[in-house]
Amino acid sequence: MENLLNNDRYEILKEIDSGSYGLIFLAEDRDNKNKVAIKRIDKMILKSSDYLKKALEKEIEIMLSINCENSVLLIDYFQTKNYVYIVMELCDGNLESELISRTNPFSEEEFKQILNQLRNVFIIMDNKKIMHRDIKLENILIKKDLTNKNNKLGFIVKLSDFGFSKVMKEDITNSYVGTPITMAPEVLEKRKYSFKADVWSVGVISYQLLFKTLPFIAISEEDLLNKIMKSTEIKYSDNYSISPTLKNLLNNLLIIDPNKRYSWKDIINSPFLKTNKPISSKNKLNELKNIKPELSEVFEQPLQPKEHIPDKIPIEDKEYKHEPIEPIEKVDSGQIEKLVKGQNEKDLDLDLKMNLDLNLDKELINKIDKKEKISIFQDKDRYDHSFKSIY
Repeated sequence: MENLLNNDRYEILKEIDSGSYGLIFLAEDRDNKNKVAIKRIDKMILKSSDYLKKALEKEIEIMLSINCENSVLLIDYFQTKNYVYIVMELCDGNLESELISRTNPFSEEEFKQILNQLRNVFIIMDNKKIMHRDIKLENILIKKDLTNKNNKLGFIVKLSDFGFSKVMKEDITNSYVGTPITMAPEVLEKRKYSFKADVWSVGVISYQLLFKTLPFIAISEEDLLNKIMKSTEIKYSDNYSISPTLKNLLNNLLIIDPNKRYSWKDIINSPFLKTNKPISSKNKLNELKNIKPELSEVFEQPLQPKEHIPDKIPIEDKEYKHEPIEPIEKVDSGQIEKLVKGQNEKDLDLDLKMNLDLNLDKELINKIDKKEKISIFQDKDRYDHSFKSIY
């Protein structure tokens, strides 16, 4: 591949990861010498489904809409004949890997700092009616912060991966997406759900950070749902003690009935956090426009045939259909060959986090770069092991 991209602005240094629908590279922004992460998506993958292309456009719009210090910064994006490139700030890891590397879980004070930082994102998501729908430790990145003496953690947390996110026109939806171990019970039951589903996910990751295990250990989605529905109270480990105010917070995050569960405002104003003022957030997008004013013009260009992703991005996705859909016997190149029972093509998530056995057209797959092709399916194995405690 080319080492210089976008009029030689970015120099690719090395491949660092294979994401859900593309490869991720370490690169240098030659304009300012900063290191960045660049995600490369094969256009053949996007052409396999119009939904996948719209999902990418929607993810970009939401990232720009949030533009908070505690969400991953979108720096730039562009495309060539064969690929779409997403340029993001480079982070140093995620909370999942940080937790695994520790002998003990995070202390209550450390957890308070993490939650206090994430509060900045929660406020924006609440105001803009954005549902993330896949909040988990792996999707909360960390960036070293050794200069701020008030930051005892030594890093800043940043919410990432808005691929499943949705801007809500109504307060409820029923699309079945996300990662099972952090899914709210109403999502696992394939019922209609609201922003409270994200709140449940925050409860799960909070428990993980504080006790280095999951609140409900299960071997399958069905087993997980059964254990949740049969539980009468949250059980806490005797190995690690937490304050009554923190325990009250966790209890209200992990309430089975979403109507009784905390809202974003309840978390933000909870007694556990009320002594802390939110860390000030910088408007990263405004900073970016000052550095590169023409970026705003990029978003006004259509994806096809121009070389940029469009500014007008659909915010609606196809809702979950409970009735089965007949499999397609014959498909044209670029279409999905097999549909999963109970979902149509527009419901299929690109990350394969729901263990969907997608079979893209063979002719199309053969055209896709081998590493890119492998990355499409690699999350299937991660899902298979997602119910096992790795701590």
